[in-house]
Amino acid sequence: MKELVIISGKGGTGKTLITASFSILKKDSVMADCDVDTPNLHLLLKPHIMSEEDYYGPKVAVLNKSKCIMCGKCMEKNLCRFHAIGKGEMPVFNSFYCRGCKVCTIVCPAGAITLEERRSGKIYKGYVEDMPVIYGQLSPGYLGSGKMVVQIKNIARNVALKEGKELIIIDSSAGLGCNVISALSNSDVALIVTEPTLSGISDLIRILDVTDYFQIPVSVCINKCGINRENEKKIADYCNEEGIKISGKLSFDMELAMNNKGQIPLISSPESNLSKELINLWHEVSLLLK
Repeated sequence: MKELVIISGKGGTGKTLITASFSILKKDSVMADCDVDTPNLHLLLKPHIMSEEDYYGPKVAVLNKSKCIMCGKCMEKNLCRFHAIGKGEMPVFNSFYCRGCKVCTIVCPAGAITLEERRSGKIYKGYVEDMPVIYGQLSPGYLGSGKMVVQIKNIARNVALKEGKELIIIDSSAGLGCNVISALSNSDVALIVTEPTLSGISDLIRILDVTDYFQIPVSVCINKCGINRENEKKIADYCNEEGIKISGKLSFDMELAMNNKGQIPLISSPESNLSKELINLWHEVSLLLK
């Protein structure tokens, strides 16, 4: 079983569209959307949801008011570095600020403060015909995206083993955060989707540092080709100097973009140049998985 993770240093480069396209070209895969803050792969794939489960994130401090002796120790200045405890007749705990550091539980002489798990989102499992689709939605303002990604990947692995799937295709979130690191962890190949903009070039270099640290084989896809030929050449030259394979280039098609209504080009416009480029991209990426 192999894991292909599709990442990008910045948002809006088109990684989810590419992930969805790969699901058309490799139907015997397990699809996992690990962009848990803003998942949208399911909007393109439209899976039939079979099950959902609650996700519990990091523990937070909870006050048992019946035990509180109102000594004020937990409210002392600079005790809670995250400003999660407000002052009042009794301490007021803000779970959105709490990081579960345990300091308040240690100083409380009455044992009135404990750390407890809280429901922080949901993880869904669905199918598009025989293809499993796993994704999660972290509740707004809640922590624990990296932990949620780990759970989604574990579910995807178990499904792949149970159903005899040879490949898990992971749609990661953008950026360099802990959720991206969790998505990359133990993956076999990473496809980095970039675009010919200055921010695209800068963030490509940054995400390459991350994949290099984890020693994950990578290739690059340049999306939106044609919007800036100079920046496109800069990306190609940089990859050539660093010995990084460019697996594909996807042309920017304004007409296709304006007329698309949340559909995958391979389905809505199978004869378009973009669809042909997506097929070529998958062919090149699949060679890296052998």
